[in-house]
This record gives sequence, C-alpha cells and structure tokens, in this order.
Amino acid sequence: MVFACGASTMWARIFTPDAEIMALTAAALPILGLCELGNCPQTVACGVVRGTARPTTAANVNLGAFYVVGTPVAVGLAFYVGVGFSGLWIGLLAAQICCAGLMLYVVGTTDWDYQARRAQMLTHSGGPGPTSETIAAIDPSLLLPEGDADDNENNHQNIDNENEPLICISVT
Repeated sequence: MVFACGASTMWARIFTPDAEIMALTAAALPILGLCELGNCPQTVACGVVRGTARPTTAANVNLGAFYVVGTPVAVGLAFYVGVGFSGLWIGLLAAQICCAGLMLYVVGTTDWDYQARRAQMLTHSGGPGPTSETIAAIDPSLLLPEGDADDNENNHQNIDNENEPLICISVT
C-alpha cells in the first residue's frame, strides 16, 4: 500500500509520457494500495476456509463479493455516477472489503471442535476408521444413502475418492 501510494505520481512515467494516463494512474494507485490491505486478510481467511475442506464456501464468498457487490459498485460508479476510471477501482475495493469481512466472519464463527472431529474422520486418524454412528454424530450429510455403503467392515463412506479432492490449492 505504501508503495502504491508513494509511487502513484511516478509509476506511469516509467511507461508513458502521456499526461492523461499519468493522471489516471496517479488516481488509481492509492485505491489499489487500499485493495491490497483488504486482500491480505481475505487471502489468509480464504486459505483457512479451504483448509477446512470447505472450498465451496470460499468460492461462494468470493463470487458473491466480487460479482454481486464489486461489479455493480464498479459499473455504477464508473458509468452512472460519473466517477470514471477511479470508480472501477473503488468497485474492486468494495469487493475486497466485502470479501475480507465475509471470510473473517466465516472463520470467526467456525466451530473448531467440530472441524477437529471432522478432520479426524476425513483423515481416518485416531483409530481404525469412523463408524456410521461416528459419521452421523459429526455430520449426517456425509453418510451414504441406505444400500450404497462400502463393503468394508466399518461401513463408512469412501472419502478418499481420487475424483473428488478435499484440498484445493489456489495461487492469488
């Protein structure tokens, strides 16, 4: 953020002598710097949510924040309110703030005891494997419908399916 704000008047000079582009860059870089402040907690919280095997939750928060909040704010400010180019960046800032807030809310309201039990069940740690009763106590939605259970002695859902990874890695 400090770099973006400090270099806002000089950055465009490296690439062009056009005064209009330099003015737009000088206006946008401080907003971009603020976006990076929102990006830090958002990225960490998103990693925590994905690390608890809830990539759908993380994806939904990101989609909602950027497409339901950020895009309308950006388009509204840039084209209807008349803020122009900076309005697009303010829309990104609004999306970052919304996403960071929602991600921090999700992490802050996470039941960590439940997540620890769920992690043990998903990794089969702490014993020979979960029984149907253990799975039902942790999360009934993980149970297979009647007649669809595996043929193993514990009668539990095979969560190690190669076609459905539990951990997603994202580079942001």
